[in-house]
Amino acid sequence: MSGAKKRMRLDAEMRRLLEERLKKKDDKSRTRAGPRLPLKNDSGSMELGWVRNWEEHVRELLERNRELYLALQALVEGHPEQVTEQQLRDLREEGYLARDLKPLPGVQAIIQAAARETPDGPCVVDPLDVRTEDTAKAVQKFDQQSEVRRERRMARIARRLLDEDEDRSR
Repeated sequence: MSGAKKRMRLDAEMRRLLEERLKKKDDKSRTRAGPRLPLKNDSGSMELGWVRNWEEHVRELLERNRELYLALQALVEGHPEQVTEQQLRDLREEGYLARDLKPLPGVQAIIQAAARETPDGPCVVDPLDVRTEDTAKAVQKFDQQSEVRRERRMARIARRLLDEDEDRSR
């Protein structure tokens, strides 16, 4: 198994454990993953950081392998007969399915909230149900902070690649 697939499996397991822990908490709880916000289509609620994480993974799957995405969507919609054994293995290996070969709760919630069918085929829209100005501000603030963190990470990676990082241990 490749390193990327191992990381995705580990990420999926960590997300599953965190989601289980969060189910036990009060819905108004906050963690480093941001505020807990409602999802579209009465798909529940999820911490904003996890929404963005799962949304990115699901969208990336659709862009990379449409057939595998459609298999995952079929599982979420309760049509396992439309999914091949190989697709189940691939989805499990990539970290979208639990050991029982059912979609992880975060994946299921995002697909239920964000999957849309268009004339051009399936797409993934923003899964958040933003109905109030306060919610919109919270989403905007979190997304801006995430972008700043992403830019800092990219700059750090570039410095490391160019050997421009100083030894800060002195």
